[in-house]
Amino acid sequence: MTDSSGYDYDPKTDTVRVGRHDLARLLLQFRTELEANAGPDDRWRHMHDYDLSFERLADAVDSGNKPGTEPDMWMRCKRTPAYEWPDLAPYRNGQGSGTHPARIGKYGTHYVLYSSPSGRSLCGIIFMNSEAKKTTGAPTCTACVRELELMCAIPAPEESPAP
Repeated sequence: MTDSSGYDYDPKTDTVRVGRHDLARLLLQFRTELEANAGPDDRWRHMHDYDLSFERLADAVDSGNKPGTEPDMWMRCKRTPAYEWPDLAPYRNGQGSGTHPARIGKYGTHYVLYSSPSGRSLCGIIFMNSEAKKTTGAPTCTACVRELELMCAIPAPEESPAP
């Protein structure tokens, strides 16, 4: 619904409509600027704080792709010094090992990592292990599915040689 100012905004849902092309261009420019201007002490943290919002925006752009198409890697974090990735097993080896599909209470199904006494889903939900029940098949959480696809598509960082 276009409001009186001419913008496509729905006050009932607090939703702004923006063209997919415009959103993709903004995301690409953001990633380009980030990589060009990041210093050693100001790295962007993948799946933390603001990056969750940027990943969701990229998911919205990707939703217009053909079914079965992988995420557009140009709009995602990369394995460059500008980004800091979570220090979790599936991110370290680039193949998603250690993740399992599970139902987490009322939050649906996710890819999860277990530790003691709590675990974490790839989309960021922290839970007590007793809340998660292993399942089969792909989870319903699109962010978890995307994270696993990213881990498999983006090469893992090379290990530093031992001193």
